[in-house]
Amino acid sequence: MERIYQFIWDDKKKGGDLYKHLRTQGKRYRKRGASKDKRGQIVGRNGIENRPKEFDLKERLCDFEIDLVIGKNHKGASITANDRVKGKVKIAIIDSKDSEIVQNEVVKILYEFKPILKTVTSDNGK
Repeated sequence: MERIYQFIWDDKKKGGDLYKHLRTQGKRYRKRGASKDKRGQIVGRNGIENRPKEFDLKERLCDFEIDLVIGKNHKGASITANDRVKGKVKIAIIDSKDSEIVQNEVVKILYEFKPILKTVTSDNGK
């Protein structure tokens, strides 16, 4: 079976169109059992286990958790900042997930809490 696919990939490299008859239409797939997915790893990230222990107790005001939610078809995004004790949420809608735009909007959202802000934790997702 694998030999058939190898033939089809070679044909595609030579300009052939056999791949168009495949169920996946020539899109390569990641084989099962492959090593853990390495996409989107943040270099030098600070893990959630390193945050202050007071954060987990949910007793201290102004420990914020922030998240970036990407819109449908990767168009637009929203930023949420949640105070874990009060449950107060600040939300901002942005046009792009560009790091500079996100950074500026997070600063705007949290600016009013600047004098009493303790921690800001992000999920560091992909």
